[in-house]
Amino acid sequence: MGIIDKKQLLESYTLCDMFLMPSKGESFGLMAIEAMACSRPVIIFDNTALPSVTFAPDCGLLVENNNADKLREAILKLCDDVNERERRGNLGRKIVEENYNVNDYHKKIISLYESVFDNKLNIDQSKFDNVSKPNTDEIAYLNHLLYVVTNQIFNRAPKMFSIYNQFKKPPKKTEIDYSNYFVREIIEDYNNRLYNFYSLIINKPMYKPSSNQLTNKLKVGIFLLNYDARGLLKIFYSKIIEKKR
Repeated sequence: MGIIDKKQLLESYTLCDMFLMPSKGESFGLMAIEAMACSRPVIIFDNTALPSVTFAPDCGLLVENNNADKLREAILKLCDDVNERERRGNLGRKIVEENYNVNDYHKKIISLYESVFDNKLNIDQSKFDNVSKPNTDEIAYLNHLLYVVTNQIFNRAPKMFSIYNQFKKPPKKTEIDYSNYFVREIIEDYNNRLYNFYSLIINKPMYKPSSNQLTNKLKVGIFLLNYDARGLLKIFYSKIIEKKR
């Protein structure tokens, strides 16, 4: 079927009697969740994330990994038992509603960030007094690498990343000890800046930015057009809905 829009996708899930996902490996398994949301029973291989994501074996029907004969048996089992198809389909819908609500997911992510931040504030910094600091060349080279990476991501590094480019010419290549506490502090600061900037450009800031962090809307639009056209359309669509209201 190739790439289809959300309406066609929903219709396809709804029209099927069962959903087969004999994937050899999944870090999550979104398609299985989508099928379950449409009250369709799912058949999956017993590997990686799929068993836990589909709450197998009670909901997702487990098949021995890479076993075509067992897959055939599972398909025939659901073909011959309409009650079992309905039971697993209804259970799948219930599981999705209780465990995969997108708003609850966002709240959990934010809660995780906040708990990590709170834990960091409570760390006794005195225990790091005797930790050796990386040498100047090491810090310089690490900052240079972070700036180069940022340029590759955004074509041109935003102002909030200029702190990593304090050298007229690239520093000499130096081995970096990534286990060092102070090195990890620099990388954590970089990650925070990256997270804050991304929060800014998707028009849902997690904080109130200062004036020098505000990004020109045209540049944001161009960035989204290049890297996240779908996200840009969502922003336009939400603005249109707001005006209609």
